[in-house]
Amino acid sequence: MNQFFSSLEKTGIRQLGLSITYTDGEVSVSVLPKSHADDKGLKSLRPLSLRASVEEMDSKFFEAVQRPLERTKTMFDSVEAYEASLKASEGKTAKVKKQKESVGKKTTALQNLIKEKDFNPMKDHERAIKAAKEILALDPDNKEAKKVLEEMSQYESPNLFQDADR
Repeated sequence: MNQFFSSLEKTGIRQLGLSITYTDGEVSVSVLPKSHADDKGLKSLRPLSLRASVEEMDSKFFEAVQRPLERTKTMFDSVEAYEASLKASEGKTAKVKKQKESVGKKTTALQNLIKEKDFNPMKDHERAIKAAKEILALDPDNKEAKKVLEEMSQYESPNLFQDADR
């Protein structure tokens, strides 16, 4: 009996509710494993209930609860791992959504820059190239940014002897 709490700790379940009732020479024990997961199904878990003489409970309690608590621990671990994975996925999804929004805004800003009435590729190409590179840093396959980068790069170091049809 001096290893009661050590034995409970070895189950790996971090929180247990324990209810003990003595009546007419017998003892009733209810053990309710609790999970830190948010899953509502785990919150409705019913306690494991045992009833025996005090002597029998002393000698067979851990033998009786070991297998059910092992299975419960496995289920808790699985649910907690799933929730952690879900939370990580949500974070990635939010990041991707935010990145797409950012790319969309930057692409619109780049298109508006080039469509401005006073946009002069000879003197404003650096702004357009910078904006296109910012977009490509977030989305390397962005066709609009690639197109602008290609078009504006010819103004970086103009060649007086280029083909006229360019």
